[in-house]
Amino acid sequence: MMKSRWRRHSDKVEIIARAAMLIFAMIFTTESAAIYFAHLTNMSERRAQRADNMLRESERSRQATELAVIRAQKVEALGNLVGGVAHDFNNTLTVILGNLELIEEDEDENQCAIYVKEAIIASNHAAQLTRQLLAYGRKSRLEPLPSVLDDLIETTLSMFRRVSPANISVSTALSAPHATVLVDVANMQQALLNILINARDAQPEGGAIHIHSEVGQLSHETVVGFNDGERLPDGLYVTIAVCDKGPGMPPETLARAAEPFFTTKDVGEGSGLGLSVVAGFCRQSGGGLKLSSQPGGGLKVMMAFPVIQVEPKSDTIPEPISRPDAFEGGDILIVDDELQVTRVLARQLEFDGHRVRVALNAEQALSILAGEQLPDLVLSDLVMPGEMQGNALAKVIAELYPSIRIILMSGYESGQGRGNLGLIRDVPFLQKPIDRTLLRATVQQALCQAGPSAPVEPVEG
Repeated sequence: MMKSRWRRHSDKVEIIARAAMLIFAMIFTTESAAIYFAHLTNMSERRAQRADNMLRESERSRQATELAVIRAQKVEALGNLVGGVAHDFNNTLTVILGNLELIEEDEDENQCAIYVKEAIIASNHAAQLTRQLLAYGRKSRLEPLPSVLDDLIETTLSMFRRVSPANISVSTALSAPHATVLVDVANMQQALLNILINARDAQPEGGAIHIHSEVGQLSHETVVGFNDGERLPDGLYVTIAVCDKGPGMPPETLARAAEPFFTTKDVGEGSGLGLSVVAGFCRQSGGGLKLSSQPGGGLKVMMAFPVIQVEPKSDTIPEPISRPDAFEGGDILIVDDELQVTRVLARQLEFDGHRVRVALNAEQALSILAGEQLPDLVLSDLVMPGEMQGNALAKVIAELYPSIRIILMSGYESGQGRGNLGLIRDVPFLQKPIDRTLLRATVQQALCQAGPSAPVEPVEG
């Protein structure tokens, strides 16, 4: 009896023990599974975080690479221009120097007037050369401005003709003189120049390049093939097409022509960046690039940009302001470290009846203002030796001597390039070399303005 009870008791204990072990095993397994799955979750989250970081780093690298590609292409294209520009500039200097020497030797006043006129024309041509290079050499961050593409085509062609051989004819049919688009001017010129150089290189034995522009509606069907199959929205576009008489491209080459670093040129003759840069620029400007070709039939490269305005240009040319006989000269302080520049400006202003003083830097100018009679006008260069530049001098004058008018001038690029200098609002700016009529008109207008100088705008970081 006792053994039977003990056996039943042992069986119960064994069942309970087994149940306890089973429960413990289940709890342990559950907790282990939970820990394992938590670990997997953490691993997944860490992998996702790493993937996200890698994606962001890849995007930053892509943007940096794209910017480097654009800058590299600009350097390559600019290198193509250097020889032609140097040749053209030397020819221009020859015209200027030769005419000045003739003025010195020839006593015929009528002939001297011709020499002077030709020297002035050549000087203006040289000024246009430097302005084109300054605009072209800007950094590649897009700064879109309302622009008429037909005007930009003419400017770019003037640069291209310096590097185009005589055995390649260049013709145009520009039909969009009244259409305005929003593009970065320098990058637009670079893109067109790249296309023109490619067209030139495709015809080493000579040939022809034709550029035409027009305004028209583009639909989805019209723009199939832009940027590897991308399609532009329906709308009004200005299209620029460059056609050459070269060998053209087979379909397999045409399909890859806009890929970065893809080139059909020999090693050392091209980077393969040209059309990829053009395609990227067109895309950033809201437009697109399209290539079409038939082997042996030449290549047609077309850029399209959305129109923002169509308005006829006014043919009215404003007459320059001339100095009236009753106009009284003012007291003018010229601030510039270049003695030859100050000498010429002083002579021109004195010829117009002004009284002129000269300072070679900002510190000397402030010394004159503090110890002598105040001038009516300060004409200051922007970039000078010393700690204080022209824009800082202009601000000090506006604060301490509000009755003095201010005009700034510089040989560096005007417009967007001056935006980072923190200039004073409404202060006139003269781009060197300064046209005589423009100098006279700007000085007269500044002297005729009444009241204190314009307030200083805060400089944004």
